[in-house]
Amino acid sequence: MESIPIKERFRTERSGGLVIGFSGIDSEKMLHFIHMNSVADLANEETVKALATPSDFLHGQEIVDIHGVEFTEFTPMKVTAFVETPATGRRTSVLEATPTGLKWHCTCASNRARFCKHLVATALETWKKAPGPR
Repeated sequence: MESIPIKERFRTERSGGLVIGFSGIDSEKMLHFIHMNSVADLANEETVKALATPSDFLHGQEIVDIHGVEFTEFTPMKVTAFVETPATGRRTSVLEATPTGLKWHCTCASNRARFCKHLVATALETWKKAPGPR
């Protein structure tokens, strides 16, 4: 992911809201940076259903139901979790928000391009755990 150099930061209040301004950077890049979606924004149920097969979605929900997701990192832009099932054991899954959308990785043997049941479970738990409106 690209790093944006921020030379100076300042805050001003307008209309009861907080506006954060930055100088020394390209305004288009800054707008993109400010409006980038979090993992929770990108990992909603509708998106997960579109990414996963119906079978993986169902199995992912079953993993959530047995409390098989343990977060090891939980930030707005990256989520890492151990996902455990009686049948497959423990896997590590990663969801990351990038400027181009959701990026994922799982240590299971599934096709890397596939949104497996472990990723489904991680996404659904992320959606439940994330604070505030998404």
